[in-house]
Amino acid sequence: MEALRGSSELRAALRQQSHLDSRLRDSFVEPESTWLPSTPSSSETGSSFSWLVLAAALAIVGALIAVFWNQGPSDAPVAQIDEAQAQGFAVVHRVTGEQSSHPAGATLAGEVLTLGGGYAEIHFYCGARVVLQGPARLEVESAWKAICHEGSLRADVPPAAQGFRIHAAQTEIIDLGTSFGLSVEDGNATVEVLDGEIAIRHRDEQELRLQTGQARFLPADGPHRSAASTWASEKVAIPQEEPSAHSFTRWQTYREALLQRPDLIAFYDGQTKNSTLPNLAPRTG
Repeated sequence: MEALRGSSELRAALRQQSHLDSRLRDSFVEPESTWLPSTPSSSETGSSFSWLVLAAALAIVGALIAVFWNQGPSDAPVAQIDEAQAQGFAVVHRVTGEQSSHPAGATLAGEVLTLGGGYAEIHFYCGARVVLQGPARLEVESAWKAICHEGSLRADVPPAAQGFRIHAAQTEIIDLGTSFGLSVEDGNATVEVLDGEIAIRHRDEQELRLQTGQARFLPADGPHRSAASTWASEKVAIPQEEPSAHSFTRWQTYREALLQRPDLIAFYDGQTKNSTLPNLAPRTG
Protein backbone atom coordinates (compact mmCIF):
# COMPACT_ATOMS: atom_id res chain seq x y z
CA MET A 1 0.00 0.00 0.00
CA GLU A 2 2.90 2.37 0.73
CA ALA A 3 4.16 1.77 -2.79
CA LEU A 4 0.72 2.67 -4.21
CA ARG A 5 0.58 5.87 -2.14
CA GLY A 6 3.97 6.97 -3.37
CA SER A 7 3.67 6.25 -7.08
CA SER A 8 1.07 7.72 -9.43
CA GLU A 9 2.32 5.37 -12.18
CA LEU A 10 1.63 2.32 -10.02
CA ARG A 11 -1.84 3.56 -9.13
CA ALA A 12 -2.59 4.09 -12.80
CA ALA A 13 -1.41 0.55 -13.60
CA LEU A 14 -3.60 -0.87 -10.84
CA ARG A 15 -6.64 0.99 -12.14
CA GLN A 16 -5.95 -0.30 -15.64
CA GLN A 17 -5.69 -3.90 -14.52
CA SER A 18 -8.80 -3.60 -12.34
CA HIS A 19 -10.69 -2.16 -15.29
CA LEU A 20 -9.47 -5.04 -17.47
CA ASP A 21 -10.64 -7.61 -14.94
CA SER A 22 -14.04 -5.93 -14.70
CA ARG A 23 -14.46 -5.87 -18.46
CA LEU A 24 -13.49 -9.52 -18.78
CA ARG A 25 -16.01 -10.50 -16.10
CA ASP A 26 -18.79 -8.53 -17.83
CA SER A 27 -18.00 -9.89 -21.28
CA PHE A 28 -18.08 -13.57 -20.25
CA VAL A 29 -21.66 -14.30 -21.40
CA GLU A 30 -21.24 -17.46 -23.50
CA PRO A 31 -21.06 -20.39 -21.08
CA GLU A 32 -20.95 -22.95 -23.93
CA SER A 33 -18.11 -21.36 -25.89
CA THR A 34 -16.56 -23.88 -28.25
CA TRP A 35 -12.99 -23.12 -27.24
CA LEU A 36 -13.55 -23.94 -23.56
CA PRO A 37 -13.25 -27.51 -22.19
CA SER A 38 -16.56 -29.36 -22.31
CA THR A 39 -16.15 -30.97 -18.92
CA PRO A 40 -18.32 -30.03 -15.95
CA SER A 41 -21.31 -27.75 -16.24
CA SER A 42 -21.17 -24.50 -18.15
CA SER A 43 -21.69 -22.45 -14.96
CA GLU A 44 -18.70 -24.18 -13.28
CA THR A 45 -16.57 -23.60 -16.39
CA GLY A 46 -17.46 -19.88 -16.48
CA SER A 47 -16.67 -19.52 -12.78
CA SER A 48 -13.30 -21.25 -13.19
CA PHE A 49 -12.42 -19.04 -16.14
CA SER A 50 -13.31 -15.86 -14.23
CA TRP A 51 -11.10 -16.87 -11.30
CA LEU A 52 -8.25 -17.65 -13.68
CA VAL A 53 -8.59 -14.19 -15.21
CA LEU A 54 -8.66 -12.56 -11.78
CA ALA A 55 -5.60 -14.52 -10.68
CA ALA A 56 -3.72 -13.47 -13.83
CA ALA A 57 -4.63 -9.81 -13.31
CA LEU A 58 -3.49 -9.92 -9.66
CA ALA A 59 -0.23 -11.54 -10.74
CA ILE A 60 0.42 -8.71 -13.19
CA VAL A 61 -0.35 -6.09 -10.54
CA GLY A 62 1.99 -7.83 -8.12
CA ALA A 63 4.77 -7.82 -10.66
CA LEU A 64 4.26 -4.10 -11.28
CA ILE A 65 4.36 -3.40 -7.54
CA ALA A 66 7.64 -5.29 -7.27
CA VAL A 67 9.17 -3.36 -10.14
CA PHE A 68 8.17 0.04 -8.81
CA TRP A 69 9.17 -0.92 -5.26
CA ASN A 70 12.67 -1.87 -6.38
CA GLN A 71 13.17 1.13 -8.61
CA GLY A 72 11.67 3.80 -6.40
CA PRO A 73 10.77 7.28 -7.63
CA SER A 74 13.05 8.57 -10.36
CA ASP A 75 14.59 12.04 -10.10
CA ALA A 76 15.92 11.98 -13.67
CA PRO A 77 14.74 15.03 -15.64
CA VAL A 78 12.33 14.42 -18.47
CA ALA A 79 13.83 15.31 -21.83
CA GLN A 80 12.20 18.38 -23.34
CA ILE A 81 11.39 17.97 -27.04
CA ASP A 82 11.23 21.27 -28.91
CA GLU A 83 8.38 21.58 -31.37
CA ALA A 84 9.48 22.20 -34.93
CA GLN A 85 8.43 25.63 -36.15
CA ALA A 86 8.42 27.23 -39.56
CA GLN A 87 11.19 29.74 -40.12
CA GLY A 88 10.86 33.02 -42.01
CA PHE A 89 7.95 35.14 -43.20
CA ALA A 90 7.68 34.11 -46.85
CA VAL A 91 8.96 31.50 -49.29
CA VAL A 92 10.27 31.88 -52.82
CA HIS A 93 7.84 29.73 -54.78
CA ARG A 94 9.65 29.85 -58.12
CA VAL A 95 12.22 31.88 -60.03
CA THR A 96 12.32 32.33 -63.81
CA GLY A 97 15.29 34.36 -64.88
CA GLU A 98 18.80 35.03 -63.70
CA GLN A 99 20.86 36.57 -60.92
CA SER A 100 18.44 35.86 -58.10
CA SER A 101 19.85 36.16 -54.58
CA HIS A 102 17.53 33.38 -53.34
CA PRO A 103 16.63 30.14 -55.16
CA ALA A 104 13.18 28.59 -55.33
CA GLY A 105 12.26 27.06 -51.98
CA ALA A 106 14.25 29.59 -49.92
CA THR A 107 12.59 31.27 -46.94
CA LEU A 108 12.79 35.02 -46.37
CA ALA A 109 12.89 36.73 -42.98
CA GLY A 110 14.14 40.31 -42.80
CA GLU A 111 16.13 39.76 -45.99
CA VAL A 112 16.31 41.57 -49.31
CA LEU A 113 15.60 39.46 -52.38
CA THR A 114 17.46 40.86 -55.38
CA LEU A 115 16.56 39.88 -58.92
CA GLY A 116 18.68 40.76 -61.94
CA GLY A 117 16.02 39.81 -64.49
CA GLY A 118 13.04 37.58 -65.10
CA TYR A 119 10.47 36.90 -62.39
CA ALA A 120 10.30 35.64 -58.82
CA GLU A 121 7.05 34.49 -57.22
CA ILE A 122 6.93 34.93 -53.44
CA HIS A 123 4.28 33.46 -51.15
CA PHE A 124 3.87 35.24 -47.82
CA TYR A 125 2.71 33.20 -44.84
CA CYS A 126 -0.30 35.51 -44.39
CA GLY A 127 -1.60 34.25 -47.76
CA ALA A 128 -0.53 37.11 -50.05
CA ARG A 129 1.30 36.35 -53.31
CA VAL A 130 3.77 38.76 -54.92
CA VAL A 131 5.19 38.37 -58.43
CA LEU A 132 8.37 40.44 -58.70
CA GLN A 133 9.85 41.49 -62.05
CA GLY A 134 13.57 42.18 -62.25
CA PRO A 135 15.71 44.08 -61.98
CA ALA A 136 14.24 44.50 -58.52
CA ARG A 137 14.91 44.51 -54.78
CA LEU A 138 12.23 43.46 -52.29
CA GLU A 139 12.77 43.41 -48.52
CA VAL A 140 10.56 41.04 -46.51
CA GLU A 141 10.04 42.54 -43.04
CA SER A 142 7.26 40.25 -41.79
CA ALA A 143 4.56 37.88 -42.99
CA TRP A 144 2.37 40.96 -43.51
CA LYS A 145 4.82 43.62 -44.69
CA ALA A 146 7.43 44.18 -47.42
CA ILE A 147 9.44 47.11 -48.79
CA CYS A 148 9.95 47.50 -52.52
CA HIS A 149 13.21 49.39 -53.09
CA GLU A 150 13.29 48.89 -56.85
CA GLY A 151 11.43 47.11 -59.62
CA SER A 152 7.88 46.18 -60.52
CA LEU A 153 5.53 43.79 -58.79
CA ARG A 154 2.00 42.53 -58.69
CA ALA A 155 0.38 41.62 -55.36
CA ASP A 156 -2.61 39.27 -55.18
CA VAL A 157 -4.15 39.29 -51.72
CA PRO A 158 -7.05 37.01 -50.70
CA PRO A 159 -9.67 38.19 -48.18
CA ALA A 160 -7.94 36.35 -45.33
CA ALA A 161 -4.80 38.45 -45.88
CA GLN A 162 -6.48 41.86 -45.92
CA GLY A 163 -4.16 44.38 -44.31
CA PHE A 164 -1.05 43.18 -46.17
CA ARG A 165 1.26 46.19 -46.68
CA ILE A 166 3.99 47.21 -49.07
CA HIS A 167 6.13 50.31 -48.51
CA ALA A 168 7.67 52.28 -51.37
CA ALA A 169 8.70 55.91 -52.02
CA GLN A 170 7.69 57.27 -48.61
CA THR A 171 4.29 55.56 -49.03
CA GLU A 172 2.48 52.80 -47.18
CA ILE A 173 0.18 50.79 -49.45
CA ILE A 174 -2.47 48.88 -47.48
CA ASP A 175 -4.33 46.14 -49.27
CA LEU A 176 -8.05 45.77 -48.58
CA GLY A 177 -8.52 42.44 -50.34
CA THR A 178 -7.48 43.06 -53.91
CA SER A 179 -4.83 42.89 -56.62
CA PHE A 180 -2.57 45.83 -57.35
CA GLY A 181 0.55 46.66 -59.32
CA LEU A 182 3.51 48.71 -58.12
CA SER A 183 6.55 50.08 -59.91
CA VAL A 184 9.54 51.75 -58.19
CA GLU A 185 12.23 53.58 -60.13
CA ASP A 186 14.76 56.21 -58.98
CA GLY A 187 13.03 56.46 -55.59
CA ASN A 188 9.62 57.25 -57.07
CA ALA A 189 6.69 54.85 -57.37
CA THR A 190 3.46 54.33 -59.25
CA VAL A 191 0.63 52.16 -57.95
CA GLU A 192 -2.47 50.94 -59.75
CA VAL A 193 -5.45 48.93 -58.46
CA LEU A 194 -6.11 45.99 -60.75
CA ASP A 195 -9.07 44.66 -58.80
CA GLY A 196 -10.70 45.70 -55.53
CA GLU A 197 -9.47 48.51 -53.27
CA ILE A 198 -6.34 49.75 -51.53
CA ALA A 199 -5.46 52.58 -49.15
CA ILE A 200 -2.31 54.69 -49.52
CA ARG A 201 -0.59 56.88 -46.92
CA HIS A 202 1.95 59.05 -48.73
CA ARG A 203 4.37 61.00 -46.57
CA ASP A 204 2.35 63.17 -44.17
CA GLU A 205 -0.72 63.42 -46.41
CA GLN A 206 -4.18 62.20 -45.54
CA GLU A 207 -5.03 58.56 -46.31
CA LEU A 208 -6.49 58.03 -49.78
CA ARG A 209 -8.43 55.04 -51.06
CA LEU A 210 -8.17 53.82 -54.64
CA GLN A 211 -10.44 51.39 -56.45
CA THR A 212 -10.22 49.24 -59.59
CA GLY A 213 -8.62 51.08 -62.50
CA GLN A 214 -7.32 54.01 -60.45
CA ALA A 215 -3.59 54.79 -60.34
CA ARG A 216 -1.36 57.22 -58.48
CA PHE A 217 2.16 58.58 -58.94
CA LEU A 218 4.06 58.64 -55.63
CA PRO A 219 7.16 60.88 -55.75
CA ALA A 220 9.60 60.55 -52.87
CA ASP A 221 9.88 64.32 -52.41
CA GLY A 222 6.42 65.67 -53.24
CA PRO A 223 2.64 65.13 -53.09
CA HIS A 224 1.04 62.22 -54.96
CA ARG A 225 -0.94 62.83 -58.13
CA SER A 226 -3.01 60.95 -60.70
CA ALA A 227 -1.29 58.60 -63.13
CA ALA A 228 -2.20 56.60 -66.22
CA SER A 229 -3.97 53.34 -65.45
CA THR A 230 -2.36 51.14 -68.08
CA TRP A 231 1.22 50.67 -66.90
CA ALA A 232 0.58 47.89 -64.33
CA SER A 233 -1.10 45.44 -66.68
CA GLU A 234 1.70 46.02 -69.19
CA LYS A 235 4.63 45.88 -66.77
CA VAL A 236 3.59 43.16 -64.35
CA ALA A 237 2.36 40.15 -66.27
CA ILE A 238 2.27 36.97 -64.22
CA PRO A 239 4.62 34.44 -65.86
CA GLN A 240 3.16 31.24 -67.25
CA GLU A 241 3.38 28.12 -65.11
CA GLU A 242 5.88 25.49 -66.13
CA PRO A 243 4.73 22.69 -68.45
CA SER A 244 2.95 19.96 -66.49
CA ALA A 245 5.50 17.27 -67.40
CA HIS A 246 8.40 19.35 -66.11
CA SER A 247 6.47 20.30 -62.97
CA PHE A 248 5.72 16.62 -62.28
CA THR A 249 9.41 15.74 -62.67
CA ARG A 250 10.32 18.46 -60.17
CA TRP A 251 7.64 17.15 -57.81
CA GLN A 252 9.03 13.60 -58.00
CA THR A 253 12.53 14.84 -57.19
CA TYR A 254 11.21 16.87 -54.27
CA ARG A 255 9.13 13.90 -53.07
CA GLU A 256 12.12 11.55 -53.00
CA ALA A 257 14.16 14.12 -51.08
CA LEU A 258 11.39 14.45 -48.50
CA LEU A 259 11.18 10.69 -47.98
CA GLN A 260 14.88 10.62 -47.09
CA ARG A 261 14.50 13.05 -44.19
CA PRO A 262 15.04 11.37 -40.79
CA ASP A 263 12.63 13.76 -39.03
CA LEU A 264 9.70 12.99 -41.32
CA ILE A 265 6.67 11.90 -39.28
CA ALA A 266 3.87 11.74 -41.85
CA PHE A 267 3.78 12.00 -45.63
CA TYR A 268 0.74 11.55 -47.89
CA ASP A 269 1.22 12.01 -51.64
CA GLY A 270 -2.45 11.75 -52.58
CA GLN A 271 -2.21 8.33 -54.22
CA THR A 272 -4.71 5.90 -52.70
CA LYS A 273 -4.26 2.19 -52.19
CA ASN A 274 -7.23 -0.07 -51.51
CA SER A 275 -9.40 2.98 -50.74
CA THR A 276 -6.94 4.20 -48.09
CA LEU A 277 -4.33 6.95 -48.06
CA PRO A 278 -1.14 5.37 -46.65
CA ASN A 279 1.47 7.22 -44.60
CA LEU A 280 4.70 6.90 -46.61
CA ALA A 281 7.02 8.21 -43.89
CA PRO A 282 9.76 5.69 -43.01
CA ARG A 283 8.92 5.84 -39.26
CA THR A 284 12.46 5.03 -38.18
CA GLY A 285 12.29 6.97 -34.92
